[in-house]
Amino acid sequence: MRAIKAQLFRPVNGKDRLKHPFRPIAWCGRMKDSGISAGVFRIGMAVADLENSSDRLAKVKAIAAQAQGRLWIGSDSVPRKADRTPTPRVTLENAVPGQVVTDGETSCYYVRRQLRHIWPESATIIDHYRWAVHGSGQVQLDRPGTEELARITGVRPDQTLYFDIETCGFSGTNVFLIGWCYFDGNDDFVVEQFLARDYSEEAGLLAAAGRRFQDAEILISFNGKRFDMPSILERAVIHRTSIKAPTCHIDLLDHARRRWKSRLPNCRLQTLETLLCRRYRTGDIPGSMIPEVYHDFVRTGDAKKLAMVIQHNLLDVVTLAQVAAHLIGGTEPGE
Repeated sequence: MRAIKAQLFRPVNGKDRLKHPFRPIAWCGRMKDSGISAGVFRIGMAVADLENSSDRLAKVKAIAAQAQGRLWIGSDSVPRKADRTPTPRVTLENAVPGQVVTDGETSCYYVRRQLRHIWPESATIIDHYRWAVHGSGQVQLDRPGTEELARITGVRPDQTLYFDIETCGFSGTNVFLIGWCYFDGNDDFVVEQFLARDYSEEAGLLAAAGRRFQDAEILISFNGKRFDMPSILERAVIHRTSIKAPTCHIDLLDHARRRWKSRLPNCRLQTLETLLCRRYRTGDIPGSMIPEVYHDFVRTGDAKKLAMVIQHNLLDVVTLAQVAAHLIGGTEPGE
């Protein structure tokens, strides 16, 4: 009889409860075999746990209804309803003033700015560039491997373009921004940028860049021989656009590695900007976010974040000109 009671009063675990949720858990009274004529048989059902679970579920549903579906873990208070007022959309013309340029059936957005009008420290940048590249500061052009750099000093200043591109990802994806700067020969740098306002304007962007490249004598980039120019030429083939780039293309990454590789932690452009140009970017957009920002702009037309991409491109091309001046002028890190 004890064995029978032990079996009957055995707890019902979770697994058994799922298979047999109404399993008898107790016998009360005695069976006819025990000699008692009127035996009473009662089945106890595993109801207590189910009732407790139902109570807890009801409380959670009540809180969820009160919070309107917004439960915050770790807080007993219900958060206030979020402000769903949409932020005003910033148009491209207001974010970065420019103009639409059209060539036949293609078009794109064109921005032209002079450095003195937008950059407080432009005077220092311009004076150093003029001294190092077109003045008396050319002290490092007798080293091996500097023949390319020497060519910069022998051409008309506005015929040397420092250029950079922004794409929708890795090589082979859309080119949506091409920017360059050049020294006007007097007292300023001119920055020009061509932007595709949507994917269809890539053809117009490439055509505009091709016309300007054709008029230049020297193109200068940073890793441009491996990425920027191959990307431009590949996308030009897709759009059946002819681009005749100058025969002289100087990649400053190769020269920077040859000169400073053993003295700098790396030769990334922003590292050179920090250690040579003594400038640290604040509020700059990471390169990994640029494709996403452009896709968002095409989808929504909001240029608030795209303005940061255009500024990022401007900083890159100006830094290129500064790095060239430091290479030619013989600047060393820390000087």
